Amino acid sequence: MKISVVIPSARAPDVFPECLASVFHDDDGPLEVIIVDDAMDDHAYRIVTESAEKHPVWILDSRGRGVSAARNAGACSAAGDVILFMDTDVVLRPGAFRIIRNALRDPGIDGIVGIQAANLRFTGFFSRWKNHWMRFTYHRLSGNIHLFYTSCAVIRKDVFIASGGFDETYRLPSIEDTVFGSRLGRLKRVIRPEPCFEVEHVKAYGFRSVLATDRKRSSALVRYAMRNVLAGHDSGAGDTSVPTGFMLSAGMMILFLLSGLATILGEGVIGSMLMAGSISAVWLLNIDWLAYLRRVQGPGFMAGAMLFLPVDLLWVIAGIVQGSIGFALGRKY
Repeated sequence: MKISVVIPSARAPDVFPECLASVFHDDDGPLEVIIVDDAMDDHAYRIVTESAEKHPVWILDSRGRGVSAARNAGACSAAGDVILFMDTDVVLRPGAFRIIRNALRDPGIDGIVGIQAANLRFTGFFSRWKNHWMRFTYHRLSGNIHLFYTSCAVIRKDVFIASGGFDETYRLPSIEDTVFGSRLGRLKRVIRPEPCFEVEHVKAYGFRSVLATDRKRSSALVRYAMRNVLAGHDSGAGDTSVPTGFMLSAGMMILFLLSGLATILGEGVIGSMLMAGSISAVWLLNIDWLAYLRRVQGPGFMAGAMLFLPVDLLWVIAGIVQGSIGFALGRKY
C-alpha cells in the first residue's frame, strides 16, 4: 500500500520540523511527502526548505489559491494509492503508517481519521479546553461518520478523485472538512474514526482565540446548513462532531438572555429562576463533557469549564446570528 502525504503550508509554525520528522519515524513510511506551497511567507518557506533538505519531500506550487485548492492539487499530484492529509502543526506517533495500512486492508473502508492524543504540551486553560474538546468529540464517534478531520485524515486516492475533492470556495481553513465529509456521506463512502491513530495537534489557544474560532465556525456552519436546505438536501447539522447536547445548549443560552431581559424589565423572581434553570440545563446537557474534563484534568479544571461553557456558547450564538444575517445579505459561504 503506497501512501502519499499531503501537507498544505501557508505559515509554517516552529513545530513544523518536528511534524515532518515524525512522518519519517517508521521504516514503513510514506512513498512521498508533498508540501503544497499555499502562499508561504519567507519564514514558512525557510522552515520548509530546511526541512526538505533533511527528508525526501518535494514542494508543489499552489500559491494564492487557498487551502482547499492546495489539498486538491497535492492529492491530484500524488503517486500513492492512499493519501494522508496533515497540517504543519500535527505530529504523528510512531507506528502511524502501520495503523493506516491495517485499517485499509478492509476494502470496505474508504478512509480513516486520526484523533487528538491525550498528552498536550500546552498547559494553559484554553489550550487544554480546545484540544481536549477535539479529542472528546471525535473519540466518542464510532461506525461510519460523515466527517473528515483534515488535520490528520486518510483516504484512498481513487475515492478522493471520484468525490471531486474539497470545495475550493473555502480558501481559508474553515468547515471545508465538514463539507467534504458530508459529500462523502452522500456518496455512501465509508469513513471511520480510528482510536489507535492518535496524533498531537500542537496548537495553542487563548481566551480570545477560542471564542473567535467557535464564532467563525458556527457562522460558517449555519450558512452551510442554509445552503443545503435551499438545495433540497438535509441541513447537514448532524454531519459534525459536535454533540447534540452542546447544540441544544445554545437554545438554553438564548433562554438565559431572555430571562435576563425579563429580570431587567421588572420580572425579577421569575427571571432569576429562569436564568438559574437555563444555566443548570446547559451543565446537564454537557454533563459527559464536564465529566470527561474532571476525569482527565481534575475537579478544579472542571469548575473553570463550567464557568467558561456559557461564555463560549454566547459566542457560538453570535456566530449563528452573524452567519444568518450574512446569508440573508448574499454571503453564502
